[in-house]
Amino acid sequence: VDMATGDKYYQQVKFENGKMVPGGWATNGIKQRVHTVTEVDGSLYLEVSLQPVKWVACLGIFRSGLVHE
Repeated sequence: VDMATGDKYYQQVKFENGKMVPGGWATNGIKQRVHTVTEVDGSLYLEVSLQPVKWVACLGIFRSGLVHE
């Protein structure tokens, strides 16, 4: 998943002489929301994106102490 855009990429495969070989890279489109994290004087600030996506690949889990108010 591209951390800047949320695009999900995968490497295609193709058949040559009856064998699978790596193909080019392709995208399934945007699958995950992207959030901005900023560090200021040792504190992390999270700006949550509220832009909807059709499908979210996974949910982020924040451990206690990572995000400061």
